[in-house]
Amino acid sequence: MGLSEAIQFPASAGQRVVDRVTSETVVKLQDAPIPLFNDKYWCGTEGDAKREVIRGTAPERCATVDADSPATLDAVDLIEPMSSGILTTSTGYALHLTVVHPGVFWLVYDSPPCWASGRRDELTLLAP
Repeated sequence: MGLSEAIQFPASAGQRVVDRVTSETVVKLQDAPIPLFNDKYWCGTEGDAKREVIRGTAPERCATVDADSPATLDAVDLIEPMSSGILTTSTGYALHLTVVHPGVFWLVYDSPPCWASGRRDELTLLAP
């Protein structure tokens, strides 16, 4: 499941929103089969054996959006950033957006300035 399928909410044109994403590793233990694609289970505490915040690279700092994007990307804040030389890691990010119209919001990574090119769906803005 892509993020745009999991994160959907209504928003009006001109509305400002913040999408905050953090990374963690979760270990679950239980006797019954573990539901692999059940977000309620994985985001909840049922069966938790271990849950900890993890660090990852922070490509969101160099992301842009397409010209017809459903929202403008006003700012990106890294959560707990840590820089070591040319590489910055963080435990997540917050996207500050202004809604333009309904649709799937994508982050676009162009090389350069990003280390690799690509696109990632982040969320879906629904009509109010």
